[in-house]
Amino acid sequence: GRWPLVVFSHGMGLTGVENAVLCTALARSGCVVAVPTHTDGSAGLVEVNGEKIPIKMPRMEPYDRDFRPNQVRERAAELLAVREFMLTGPSPPGLKAACDPGNVYAAGFSFGAATAALAAVGSPGGFRAALLLDGWFHISLSKVKPPVEMDFPEEVHVEGLPIPALFVKSAECNGNENDRRAQGWVPLSEKGSRDREVHVLEGTKHLSFLDFPVWLPLW
Repeated sequence: GRWPLVVFSHGMGLTGVENAVLCTALARSGCVVAVPTHTDGSAGLVEVNGEKIPIKMPRMEPYDRDFRPNQVRERAAELLAVREFMLTGPSPPGLKAACDPGNVYAAGFSFGAATAALAAVGSPGGFRAALLLDGWFHISLSKVKPPVEMDFPEEVHVEGLPIPALFVKSAECNGNENDRRAQGWVPLSEKGSRDREVHVLEGTKHLSFLDFPVWLPLW
């Protein structure tokens, strides 16, 4: 038979390797998991055709409001390209035959959750559901001049997610009701498809979703 396909997007400054434990667990559960390293300048380390792409940061004053939206659109396009590569592109024939084209999931952590959400909006019917881990859905910069408050990605907030979604939040980023709404994920979780679940993992921090606790010794 064919297996579900999960396309996973990594967070800012990462490469995807940092979520290997989660992705391995998904693979062991019976999924095919594809994890691209993004080339938009948000990855900690990536090389394309022998050229290293350094991490890029936006101009802060005045803040470049187009920088992150342009990045997340490029990342979403890459996620969709990986989906097509796995299902219809020149991927190994055995791997392509193993993937169920009607059972594809978008997933991501932090900036990757925003990427997965935008990919789902950009490809209605392309994904069955989304897994959004401690997503970055609002940009709030109170110390720059002028201060910045913007929902992110804008297209996701305007249109709402077209598919069922599981939001998993860290206790660190959960905060109070005002904080949660300011972060953008509460209004997003209430808009679009009605099939939503939101879970907060008590005692966790944003980086608890990464493999660092596995890599580092106990202190």
